[in-house]
Amino acid sequence: MEKPVKVLTIEQTDRLIKSYAECIGQLTFSRQFLSRYLMILLFLDAGLRLREALNMRKMDLVWNNLPLKVITVRSEISKNGYSREIPTSIRLSEAIALINHHFWSRNNSQPMDFAFANPKSGLPVSNRSVELWIGRDSLNTLGIRISPHTLRHTFATRLMSKCSIRVVQALLGHKSLSSTQIYTHPNSNDLLDAINSI
Repeated sequence: MEKPVKVLTIEQTDRLIKSYAECIGQLTFSRQFLSRYLMILLFLDAGLRLREALNMRKMDLVWNNLPLKVITVRSEISKNGYSREIPTSIRLSEAIALINHHFWSRNNSQPMDFAFANPKSGLPVSNRSVELWIGRDSLNTLGIRISPHTLRHTFATRLMSKCSIRVVQALLGHKSLSSTQIYTHPNSNDLLDAINSI
């Protein structure tokens, strides 16, 4: 079994997102499909950890039937016990609005319900099930297996090229700056781009 890639290129990211966007445009989506799309964007556009995404409640994403402009990762679900706020990207906001309009607002769901609940138990879906479908979807779309962490890592790597390490630290929820510094190290793509620019 091949080792998952650590970070997606812009082209790979676009292809993965497009594979979901095309289905949404054709209105062939289901609740499960929109849940998967929303979760991918929580990793890719908000940098959430898998545990944080699975413990999101609807009230963390929607208020008064509108997507929140800022997502709060509550202290009780964050890895280090500190809450953090992450501005919502346009496409993440649109995905929240879609799932809320088509499903959450129509089935008497409550704000405290988990956003990614197992329909039978009401508890969050399992880590393993998320890892499996992300690996399967990415293999079908990109020809490679990725993990939820690949998407978070992609988020962080892109941020490092656009803003300060302190901003990246705050958005990722790293307690120590040394945890964020791994994203300052050049990867093979950085080295190749540098050589090609000469």
